[in-house]
Amino acid sequence: MLPDLMYGADVFQTPELRTKMKILHAVNKSLDKITIAEICENAGISRQTFYRHFESKYDIPWWYSIFCRQFYLN
Repeated sequence: MLPDLMYGADVFQTPELRTKMKILHAVNKSLDKITIAEICENAGISRQTFYRHFESKYDIPWWYSIFCRQFYLN
């Protein structure tokens, strides 16, 4: 779920978004070549935390594109 951006909330300070951005930035090679374990190690999070935010590593770019679209359109 994306935070509501219409009411002026500082969206970049929410714990959910901060964790998702850490995960996004932890992907340093092709999704086909990186494992979830590597993503978690790079982000400094547990696998449980990863799966709390994403169902699979392939959901990361999908989430980011939706987030950017909502953020820039609002």
